[in-house]
Amino acid sequence: MQIKDDNLMGKVLTTLTVINRADQIRSEDGTITPENIRSITLHNVLVDTGATTLCLPADAIAKLGLKLLKEVDVATATGIGKARIFQDAKLSLCGREGTFECLE
Repeated sequence: MQIKDDNLMGKVLTTLTVINRADQIRSEDGTITPENIRSITLHNVLVDTGATTLCLPADAIAKLGLKLLKEVDVATATGIGKARIFQDAKLSLCGREGTFECLE
């Protein structure tokens, strides 16, 4: 993780790898080859230290092939809307890993 202070004071940027955990499980049981595990690496990702949920853009979710878990109501500046939650996003960050749901 890197902290940049040139016009980004107080902001934390990092490189983040996201793997489709469901693909990884299928690879482990031999259903697919390791080369078919979908993953992406995102550079200069802004870390929101107050966030409680991983958020990924729709194109990243599509590339990873993450499965829709549920739709939820969200409050935004323009009112109440719907958002989609996807599952099995495995993050690799600073030598640590974890599997999370993500908000589109």
